[in-house]
Amino acid sequence: MKEINTERLLVDGITAMGGRCLKLNFPGVAGAPDRLVLLPPGVLHFVELKSASGRLERSQQVLFPKL
Repeated sequence: MKEINTERLLVDGITAMGGRCLKLNFPGVAGAPDRLVLLPPGVLHFVELKSASGRLERSQQVLFPKL
């Protein structure tokens, strides 16, 4: 599955739960997360999406060493 399709599933699922799924953009910052997920009652998560064949950037491997 392509990353864009995975992203659409995430957005639709979060919206169905009554949350928001905001696209993030950090120009010039390698390894920044793709989405900010906001769920009631004020829970937030930063989400990095990859396709099945996608690989973490070196900076993401430091942040998420167990993935």
